[in-house]
Amino acid sequence: MGVKSDAIYALVKGYRSAAYRSTASAWRCTSNADASPDPAAVAQNIERYRELGLQVHVTEMDVFVSVR
Repeated sequence: MGVKSDAIYALVKGYRSAAYRSTASAWRCTSNADASPDPAAVAQNIERYRELGLQVHVTEMDVFVSVR
């Protein structure tokens, strides 16, 4: 949840209300093993897309790990 996810959500919501009838949303996620995203925020973000009637699929997840 944040500025970037809100902007993408607004774009998708606009498409959904303008006769663009997608049924799914594919996500590419990038994370850092030392600073992973808040699971509750990720779930909240997914849920708001589901409320638009979309299936959500994480199609790629990159987790960067520092080697020390």
